Amino acid sequence: MILDDEIIAGLLVNSAITWYVSKRSFWIMDHEKWGNAFLSAGFELHAGAKNHDGRFGVGILNQESLAQFVSGVAPLRIEPELLSEALQELGTPASWDDLEYLFPSLLLDFDSQEFFCIDREVYYYPYEKYMADDWTFHYGNFIASVPEKDRYWIVDGVDYFADLYK
Repeated sequence: MILDDEIIAGLLVNSAITWYVSKRSFWIMDHEKWGNAFLSAGFELHAGAKNHDGRFGVGILNQESLAQFVSGVAPLRIEPELLSEALQELGTPASWDDLEYLFPSLLLDFDSQEFFCIDREVYYYPYEKYMADDWTFHYGNFIASVPEKDRYWIVDGVDYFADLYK
């Protein structure tokens, strides 16, 4: 379901979250700035990177490009019920390592233009350097920012992550 180089990320739009399983790099908001940083460091970009082919032609993820991005990333959408089932199948976790891959890593809140990253030290992607204009970056625990109805990790009153984010 989730590969080593993939994460769970949420898009909050109109008070509803949609969850995706994808590569970490999809969520760097400004691929144009990111590409320019590589060029400044002396690297070359291939044509696909210049055209943002790997991200559905979206150079900067913002309100204007959101519909195009959501259309492109649609095959990577994961239903919260599948994530809930995966947690239930695990049972009681022995450690964080048992659950980490099912924990949401990022939340992009398009309603308030806030970008949340659970822990920037873990993922080694400089999301905060390449934000879209007028967006705010936060790192740390963002679980409280997820509306209760969208918390797939709470199943039949059992919060599978409760001991992990206290």
